[in-house]
Amino acid sequence: MTKIDKNIALYLYLLCASVYLLSKSSSLLAIDGRIRFALTESLVERYSVSSYGTGLPAQSVLQIPLYLVGKTIKDVGCFQGRDNAREFFVGLLNSFITPISVVLLFAVSLKLGFQKRTALTLALLFAFATTAFLYARFNGNEPTLCLFLLGTYFAILNLKEKMSWRNVLFLAGMLFSLILSHYGIIPVALAAGLLVILKRKDLSLKKIHQIAIIAIMIGALFLCAWYNHARYSSFWLTGYESQKFSTPTFIGICGLLFSPGKSVFLYDPLILLSLFWFGKFFRTKKDVWSIYFIIIIPLYRLMVYAHWHSAFGSFTWGSRRFLPVLPFLLLPFGVAVEKYFSLKRWKKILIIAVIVLSTLIQLLAISVHWKYYWISIGPDRWWPYLRRIFSFTDGPLVGQVRILIEAFSRPEYFDFFWISQFQAHPLVVSGALIALFSVMAVSILGLKKSFRAN
Repeated sequence: MTKIDKNIALYLYLLCASVYLLSKSSSLLAIDGRIRFALTESLVERYSVSSYGTGLPAQSVLQIPLYLVGKTIKDVGCFQGRDNAREFFVGLLNSFITPISVVLLFAVSLKLGFQKRTALTLALLFAFATTAFLYARFNGNEPTLCLFLLGTYFAILNLKEKMSWRNVLFLAGMLFSLILSHYGIIPVALAAGLLVILKRKDLSLKKIHQIAIIAIMIGALFLCAWYNHARYSSFWLTGYESQKFSTPTFIGICGLLFSPGKSVFLYDPLILLSLFWFGKFFRTKKDVWSIYFIIIIPLYRLMVYAHWHSAFGSFTWGSRRFLPVLPFLLLPFGVAVEKYFSLKRWKKILIIAVIVLSTLIQLLAISVHWKYYWISIGPDRWWPYLRRIFSFTDGPLVGQVRILIEAFSRPEYFDFFWISQFQAHPLVVSGALIALFSVMAVSILGLKKSFRAN
């Protein structure tokens, strides 16, 4: 990356982080988030992993610095006299991680030969016109998986461009992190490592480099086994034993792709538009890495989660299962962005309309918490769950619109942390908002200046 590219990356990160922090959810941690928080707390306070949920520890380890910040200032400002400062700061992790994924998508797009404007457009669309925007405000593990997957792809593209120990260790580190982030992603990491070894000539890898990558991956697997043993006194028990692959595969596929409640094409319309450019994208970038990351990994996640007992991500918003692969599915859309000014008028209008629609859906998602929809219909009407997922007029998306309309008469429905805290701590909140808006303004000006210099 050139100096200008690095400046763009910096301003892009600051812009995304400031917007995510400005729109921070008033909810702290959900059930899975509390489990990961409990592990972080145990690691810091008791130097122990014990038995905390079913997940692997990568995200809990990443949360440690934010946990320590919250622990240090728990008696300041909004948190005075309360014990939720640690939870608040831990809940900010994805607001800092997702902007890194946005920057990585920008860098990957450049590596694939897209122009700077196209790369920046793809990065901004991923940041604010997909469900990445919503989940950057919460404590799920999908943004972490997205970061490590993008990091792995970027590391491989780096190796193709220049063979060095630095790039080899960066790739090994990404594979190591992937293995320790989620059991379901371990096959993806191992397959990527195997492909690296098989394509060693294309990457100019020597035997010592291959040994280093294999050793680091084996080390990650041993850590997983040790983690299992520390929790359940067995190297093979993961905590998932009671959870089954019980959803009919056909129902799962239909739900994840086409249902009004969970369709990736409905909640992320840009992905549907991107599919129409897959052919032209792969005509020029038909290499094994593009096929693996853009086609095989998304298909793997679709088939695995289509049969999983919690195929649709329970009561969460939209296509959460696809979040880690959204940037890869968005990459072919770069062809449309590059050729935009030479396209027919109706295609230009369609592209703009889909971008606007996708952005509006994300703004709808962040405005009010989706839990109010489920609360409004009552627990007795949650079941059968599939009826809600496959219902458009009575489902989550239309329900969210209704809740947003109600929010104007019930402001507590609006899901913004700073609004919820303003009345109690006006000075602290005002100061934070001024600082974040200033960073956002500087970032926008910096991006404009960098492009003028280019």
